[in-house]
Amino acid sequence: MRVALVVSAGLTFSIATGAVIPFLGPLFAAQFLLGGARPLPLAKAIGMTGLVLVMGQAFIIVTGIFGDRPVQLLSLLGLFFFVCFVLQAQGKGGPAIFLSLVIAVMVPLLDLLHDDLDQSMMAILLQGCLSGVVLSWLAHALLPEPAASEDAPAQPAMASEHPVARALANAVILLLAVTLCLTNSAFSSAIVVPITVASLLLQLDLAASARAAMGLVAINLLGGVLASLAFAFVELRPSLPFLFLTTLLVGLILG
Repeated sequence: MRVALVVSAGLTFSIATGAVIPFLGPLFAAQFLLGGARPLPLAKAIGMTGLVLVMGQAFIIVTGIFGDRPVQLLSLLGLFFFVCFVLQAQGKGGPAIFLSLVIAVMVPLLDLLHDDLDQSMMAILLQGCLSGVVLSWLAHALLPEPAASEDAPAQPAMASEHPVARALANAVILLLAVTLCLTNSAFSSAIVVPITVASLLLQLDLAASARAAMGLVAINLLGGVLASLAFAFVELRPSLPFLFLTTLLVGLILG
């Protein structure tokens, strides 16, 4: 309920205020909420914001230097993806891994394919991260966690048996998704595709069995189908209240 409310309210507010990437804040908020039962601590929120600033600026510089040399740029992105997935496979990094992958995907794609943005890249990333933090805090304030759930110990992250091989395969898959967006005009605006691929790959790394992995794939496919149906439904009567109610309903169904 908490995640569905945050995503629907955050997306509606972002569209109403004219955000360049309206799904970014709700995306970060959902990750923060799913990362633990407790609200995001202030120190961790500051750390996440600092990570966004540092990583965003780093990839802006990298894209500026290697933007006209796609082979070198893709090689550097692939290496970064590989490092992130190795850390994830070893049970390290936590939510910062997904945040780093989102930045590594977004900055080159937006810089190379959408150079006519009304806001700077850093402003878009900072706004998305801060709105995600605020949305997650508001969600906990409106729907606090029961005391029994808050006192439950956190489950330690599980490491993969073959972290290097798994990380290499994941990095290749994500790099192919980014390359597709850069080289195929039909996917030039589909920045959500590689972000979804990154999210799915991280979820698959946490799956305890083949059956769990297949379940995650099925749920993500179901989410894509429901999102397409919701978009067509909203197009029948495009309005902010209708968007909020439709997104909330889809979120509750998936939840």
